[in-house]
Amino acid sequence: MSEKIVGSVVAFSETGGLVTDITIEQLLNAPRDESVSISVGGHNTIGIYPEEHGQPDATLLAIVSDALPLRIELTGISVSEMLGLDIGETVTVEW
Repeated sequence: MSEKIVGSVVAFSETGGLVTDITIEQLLNAPRDESVSISVGGHNTIGIYPEEHGQPDATLLAIVSDALPLRIELTGISVSEMLGLDIGETVTVEW
């Protein structure tokens, strides 16, 4: 049985990332491997990563850290500027 969480972008992070309203509590049962797909504004990424992920620049990532909501980051680049995404975009997490 697949699971799905739908939320939206509610703010921008200091680095131009997208802050969602999907809480870490909602993601407790979500795997952190390639079986998880995250989509926002027609862009997709796979997996949920910790804050310290070690991924190369220009990698689109879904990130969670203690007590913060899910964030979508484009490593080293402002995702909101690069991909033209804005507050209110739908974010879907599926596994």
